[in-house]
Amino acid sequence: PKNGKHNYNIIMSLGDIMNNLIFSLLIKFDIKNDNGPCDPMCSSLYFDYKDIFLQDKIDYANKCEADFILVENNDYFDKVWLPEMKEKFPYVSVFDIIQYYKIRLMGIFAEKYDNVLYMDFDVIYGTKTPPNIFKTYDFSKGIVIRKKSYNKFADGQYEVMPHSRKAYISNFLCNVNQIIYNFDGNNYKDLMYNYNTGLVGINKDQYESLNYFNHLEKNVPKLSVIEFEKNYDLTDNTIRYSNEALFTYCILKEGLSTQDLGLEWNCDINPMTIKENKILKDWYFLHICDKQYILDVIEGKSDRDYSDIKLSDEELG
Repeated sequence: PKNGKHNYNIIMSLGDIMNNLIFSLLIKFDIKNDNGPCDPMCSSLYFDYKDIFLQDKIDYANKCEADFILVENNDYFDKVWLPEMKEKFPYVSVFDIIQYYKIRLMGIFAEKYDNVLYMDFDVIYGTKTPPNIFKTYDFSKGIVIRKKSYNKFADGQYEVMPHSRKAYISNFLCNVNQIIYNFDGNNYKDLMYNYNTGLVGINKDQYESLNYFNHLEKNVPKLSVIEFEKNYDLTDNTIRYSNEALFTYCILKEGLSTQDLGLEWNCDINPMTIKENKILKDWYFLHICDKQYILDVIEGKSDRDYSDIKLSDEELG
């Protein structure tokens, strides 16, 4: 919280609604024997360098004058949530069940706090100091999240881009449930979407409007029986159960408003790729799947300030 300490307990006493919360999630599980898409390197990376991953989040919470909570393994997750979800959906990985848990926690905390910001545990500071997100965005105007758009007809994207596969899944769910959306004025016939849940700002009304777990119960079984065409790389890929695909479907199904964080707030591209392609000059938070790069950063083998890859206005131009 504001005193710099963090709380590992999700059980909160009743009382007045508090203002803002930032929370993250760190669950220990058997990654090597799980069938999910989690990099085995995370098992050691997150726990060996736990304090380093935490310090950015605690520092940012302090700057935002927000409480901070890290949720770890607890009796509710280990003895209730995980076994119940496994019984309902035995084909879903533990990794994905953990991802569903973070969505549920958003709702639990939104009962107590006016505004809730979730940050994946592997989100770290980027090249510039982020402003107070609770003052930058009005959470009552829509879910604060990064949106990625894809052309449905781009060749080969499903083979190399995990997020495009998630977008395809959410689009599939819209089709199979006969949901026709015309989103942000764009023609749904050409575009599909994926919302990245690595950084999500939400309040109670927005969470309840998602109706997330009602849609999950109805649609995960559908995803378990469908055989996708080979070019989508989804038949034997557990990414079909992605929390993001379902989150995206919920937004489209319920017609919810969102506020796009963009790449600046949730940078999921390796900084060297950013420099090579002149994509972005600076970013607030880094959130990439390249765990080796993150390890190099926190061990000091790569410049923490990424000073060697900042681009000038001329380079960006």
